[in-house]
This record gives sequence, structure tokens and C-alpha cells, in this order.
Amino acid sequence: MFLETERFIINNLNLDDLQFLAKLDSDPLVRKYLDGKVKTIDETREYLSENIESYWRFGFGRYAVRTKENLKP
Repeated sequence: MFLETERFIINNLNLDDLQFLAKLDSDPLVRKYLDGKVKTIDETREYLSENIESYWRFGFGRYAVRTKENLKP
């Protein structure tokens, strides 16, 4: 999927997003409001892989919202 607005691009997550997601998943303050469990990079990699597979299996999954300035989520 790909959507574009004036300031953002919304598209599929990909393996290049691993470091960004791992940083979020290992932050106790971020995880506090989700399930409270800090994740390892291996757990984040598995989560990311499952989402990427979901695009192919079901035609949808979670998406990244990236700023056009730097294309970071």
C-alpha cells in the first residue's frame, strides 16, 4: 500500500524499519502503554516479519507513516 499527503507517506513496513521499531520496543515508557513488556530485537524482528508476511497472505497489515522530510517512520 502507498498513500501520500502533503507531509507524509504511508506505506508498508519493511526490514529497514527494524532498528527504529527495536528502539521503540525496548523503551519501557513506550511499552508501558501497550502491554508493559519490553521486547528484545529478536522479538521485534519476529513481529516485523509477521507483519511483512501479512501483506502477502491477507493483503493488509500494519503500516508506517513517514515524514517526507526524511522518510523516517
